[in-house]
Amino acid sequence: MDEAILREKMVACEVPPHLHNGLINYLIHRYPAGHFLTAVLSNDLVDAVRRGDNDSRAGLSRIVCFLDGFVDRGCWGSKQRVSEWLSGRAE
Repeated sequence: MDEAILREKMVACEVPPHLHNGLINYLIHRYPAGHFLTAVLSNDLVDAVRRGDNDSRAGLSRIVCFLDGFVDRGCWGSKQRVSEWLSGRAE
């Protein structure tokens, strides 16, 4: 994944800017994301709503559109996929 392209796609999808670095670090470097993004990446809507600030919650559908349109499903969509991605077991 190319960082510049991912940033371009996040801007095009109107992902809240304060979440860009967390997503980049997760997707490119496999660093754990914050609680809100981890919930989103894990497909845990209830936890995402509980943990997100107003701007993050307002951008939830935009984040999902970005992930669904431009990010390989191997690194998001369930807690197991997130765990495997962070451990390096997922490609």
